[in-house]
Amino acid sequence: MESQVGRSKGAHKAIDLTAKDSINQLASGINATQFLGYTQPSTPAQVLTLITNGKQVESAEAGTEVQVVLDQTPFYAESGGQIGDRGYLSGDSVLVRIDDVKQQSGIYIHYGRIERGTLRLGEPVMAQIDRATVSAPRQTTPLHTYCKRR
Repeated sequence: MESQVGRSKGAHKAIDLTAKDSINQLASGINATQFLGYTQPSTPAQVLTLITNGKQVESAEAGTEVQVVLDQTPFYAESGGQIGDRGYLSGDSVLVRIDDVKQQSGIYIHYGRIERGTLRLGEPVMAQIDRATVSAPRQTTPLHTYCKRR
């Protein structure tokens, strides 16, 4: 059992390292993501980078888990104990459910799954936060921290 747990943890780390290495390599070639989330719950954006299985690709189809880098975003990235925003990227023929957002080297990485259609590099999309999924946790985190200190 212990060896199985060890293999599982090792595989998980390898996947994470692959994605981080990809993002670090990309960060030198693209500008930082412009964060608009304090004033805009949705914004038009362009797909700058598309990653599946730790590799940069030109397109990905429905059912694929993806990491997407946009030129600008309304999505708050996971930080300081607060969860990243959830929502959707939508285009003419594509819908991507975003389940998490992380920020590294000024680049916001949107983690999600393509629900329908094909997402392509360079494609314009509408990035839309689902406020119902994040407003309560984000509002209660400071209150919870305050109560723990008392």
